[in-house]
Amino acid sequence: MFVKVVLVSKFDDAFCRQVEVDDSSCSQQCITKCISEMIAHLGFATSPNLGELRQIKLNELQRTEAKKSTLPVVTNICGKITHPAQASVYTPEVRPYIKEVRNCFGIKYRVFSTACNFDTYVHQHSTLFRGCGRKHDIQNVINHVFGGSVDSITVHQIVSSSRLGHPVMAENNYLPCKLKTDLRCQVTRVASADEVMFLHSFVLNEFAASFLQTHAMSQVQDLSVRMNLCRTGVLNLFVSVPEGGGLLWDNEPQETLLSLCRFIHNVVWKAT
Repeated sequence: MFVKVVLVSKFDDAFCRQVEVDDSSCSQQCITKCISEMIAHLGFATSPNLGELRQIKLNELQRTEAKKSTLPVVTNICGKITHPAQASVYTPEVRPYIKEVRNCFGIKYRVFSTACNFDTYVHQHSTLFRGCGRKHDIQNVINHVFGGSVDSITVHQIVSSSRLGHPVMAENNYLPCKLKTDLRCQVTRVASADEVMFLHSFVLNEFAASFLQTHAMSQVQDLSVRMNLCRTGVLNLFVSVPEGGGLLWDNEPQETLLSLCRFIHNVVWKAT
């Protein structure tokens, strides 16, 4: 059995943890310890945006809602390949597998692989790719599909996923305040397409120049982050850079953006 421990601030922000208990006398000690750790973790005594602790609620649960915490990992990398002017940018062995796709944007040539999918414009000047989270695997496929027909590669989005290790409450207006303060950016709450799945969805943008410089992204313009947070503590981040200002492939952009994701994860963890 589990006990759901909920702390409520004077501003009605709610924070939750779940403690596994049994019939022994140690259970009460575990709950007391959990409450003390939550108070210290959230900073009830030090944060003016949080206020004083107003209420403590305890509820029994048959199973836990949250899984073990994990740091952010890259699950998807999207970018653009530019090609030199030539009749065909594909290697001969790949040409039989090219599929022509027609939609409202015109004609594209599409190639599928286990690590990455490619959409090449009909003039074959550039290709958009959507791949897995492993740069090495994507690079191998690029070499196989295009050979030497590559001028440059840039990354304009990565997707990361992580777990906070504890559940999240819907009644938490402290979270956007913490994001705005620690990330030095604008925070806009957006409607979720699946309100049952995502308790909190935000768009983070207009980051301060000093913040971007600290995170080795001073050259990036108009950085934007879409953040989706589930009630179980799963955090998904979509970090986007405008296509014209994408990060160069050879400069390990996934490591730069992943470092930012880890920083955001830590801020969300502290505010929940």
